Amino acid sequence: MTSLPNNHTQLHSVIYVYLYFALYGDKKKSLDEIDVIKNLINDWDKSGNVDVAYRETKTWFEEDKATGNRKQSFDLCLDYLKENLDRFHKPALIDDLSTISIIDGLVSEGETTIISEIAQAIGVPFNQTESSSAATSQTKQTETILPQILYDVKVNIAETNRVGIIKLYSKLYACDLLTAKEKLSQSPVLFASAIEKSDADKIRELCTALGAEVFVIEHGSDVVKEPDPNAYYDVIFRSPGYEKFAVVMVLKELNNLSLKEAKDIVDSSKGVLAKNIDFQTASYYKLKLENVGADVDLIVSENDG
Repeated sequence: MTSLPNNHTQLHSVIYVYLYFALYGDKKKSLDEIDVIKNLINDWDKSGNVDVAYRETKTWFEEDKATGNRKQSFDLCLDYLKENLDRFHKPALIDDLSTISIIDGLVSEGETTIISEIAQAIGVPFNQTESSSAATSQTKQTETILPQILYDVKVNIAETNRVGIIKLYSKLYACDLLTAKEKLSQSPVLFASAIEKSDADKIRELCTALGAEVFVIEHGSDVVKEPDPNAYYDVIFRSPGYEKFAVVMVLKELNNLSLKEAKDIVDSSKGVLAKNIDFQTASYYKLKLENVGADVDLIVSENDG
């Protein structure tokens, strides 16, 4: 390929760069990275043509694989973005690449190198040493703290998966099916308490495979122990913890926010996410956010509901 496609737009170039980075940064292109890319590009174009542009670029990307032209197309896209992106969008491009790189929990040397090359190509400052140090520091902090914490596993059980979850509980706890059914009579249910992270992750995997929604949270982290059924609650965001982007994506989903709005809340590490809602809904907010490492409080609302 010696030129860009006839239907090419700025968005096509952005998507191509993201796909190239996701694949060649660490020699793999995970589904999580693809999901992140699809969310990020929605903030680049509000015309409603994002899905079309993504499909067209993905086809282009796969065709280049067959002809061995991916690097050439990547360079053409960078040249286009260098000439056409304004001074506000160029740093945003680098921020997005950094976001893609952390989704799997570890920033590889290859990812950092490619970000540095892209930043240089489009004329944006990027400190490779600071980026690598931050990633290393985050990883070390996580490795130091997590083994010292015990976890609870809570499971939302639907009628479609109730029998399977009951059988799993019976098997794991060596009890009869009737006992397991009684233990799991409410949803969400405390499926396991005060266990290590590795054991909690195994239970999450087993329950998720059966179609249940699973939350792994720090043991004893619930603020409201005995909710008043007549009370209403506010959901207060305190801190994103160590999985910042995962928290951004959950906030975006829960409150129907744009990616930027969710990022702003996480960056400020504070905010009222929901006010004057029933305990069940408030608990759902809390569980979803704590499941990705955020610090969230529930407090009784000052309003009467």
